[in-house]
Amino acid sequence: MLRTMTPLGFPVIRAFVTGLPTSFLSVFKGYRILFHILMAAITCLLVVSGLDWQFYLATRNPSFEWIAIGAAIGFHWLSDVIAGAILGSVIGGGVGTSFRKQFDIVH
Repeated sequence: MLRTMTPLGFPVIRAFVTGLPTSFLSVFKGYRILFHILMAAITCLLVVSGLDWQFYLATRNPSFEWIAIGAAIGFHWLSDVIAGAILGSVIGGGVGTSFRKQFDIVH
């Protein structure tokens, strides 16, 4: 095990770290650069028009704080429930399949 270790750790980590510059630069190649230019133009438009400041002021309203906190907590719990349902379905399906194979239950 120790002989296969590289200076950066496991080979997978080394491949990830050495591939980062290429992956980073590939984001700005080809058609993807158009999306970056478009988003920069939209950002400039929002800042020059003052809409970003209006949004900032609107979200500092005290009545909005309670809505934002409630939405954040609600979405957090909703994501937990959905993740739990998916995980439970996967585990339950695997256990059920294993159980049927082990006891030769025909369905």
